[in-house]
Amino acid sequence: MCGHATIALGRFLVDMAEGEFLARLRSRIADGCTKIRLHAPCGVVEVTVRVTPQGRADVTRPVTFLSVPSFVGGTDMSVEIPAEKMWTQLKESGRQHVKVAVAFGGAFYVIVDVRELGFADGLLASSVPELAQAAKTIKGLVGNNKEVLKHPSERDLEYLYGVIVADAGVPGDGVECGLCIFANGQIDRSPTGSGVCARVALAVANGGRRVGERRVYESIYSMRHAGSGFAGTAVEEVRMPDGRSGVTVRVSGRAHYVAATTFVLETGDGWKHGL
Repeated sequence: MCGHATIALGRFLVDMAEGEFLARLRSRIADGCTKIRLHAPCGVVEVTVRVTPQGRADVTRPVTFLSVPSFVGGTDMSVEIPAEKMWTQLKESGRQHVKVAVAFGGAFYVIVDVRELGFADGLLASSVPELAQAAKTIKGLVGNNKEVLKHPSERDLEYLYGVIVADAGVPGDGVECGLCIFANGQIDRSPTGSGVCARVALAVANGGRRVGERRVYESIYSMRHAGSGFAGTAVEEVRMPDGRSGVTVRVSGRAHYVAATTFVLETGDGWKHGL
């Protein structure tokens, strides 16, 4: 589940709805909102879109989604970094171990503090390629730990999706910054919606956050433009099927159109339906 795509899809569906689907959306409008149930691989995600009197998405208000239950797979885990895989900053720190946590918010993430990786100047002052290389190393070392990647009901979700390098020391009250490195070292421009859910679950489990307490999460890129971050709030504590505690997290954010494409099927085109 991609949180930013969920936000974008919610707005898009409201703006582009026609016919029967439009009628169904309008029938669900209450208190200036319409709700959409999005069936994602991780489960059903409820998306709430603020609408104008004309029935279009209200661009002045964020789109919100209520995610599937989020939970912690492991905390305070010590990962030994082999000498041949060490990066410069960790070597200079004189340490051979890195402490990390693993949490699920629609996908599994390693969450690690930037200074734990040896980047003493914090996230904003560090080299992104070097951070990505360190994250790829961590991902490779933790990705085979099946004990912390256990999902209570879905075996297909038991893999490590990404690494979030966090920095709670960025300027701003109630703001946390992070950089998500996923797939083969790719960088997420957004704060990562499912990653925010994982971080909220970890904060609640560690006692650093209460249910109902709102926090703004930024990426190093979203901080450049006010209002680009995601707000994350644990709204309810839940019990997972395997007995573990978890939380349901609400995430709010914005998405903007960058392009539109139209495909045309012309009469007389023998190939318009393919082979």
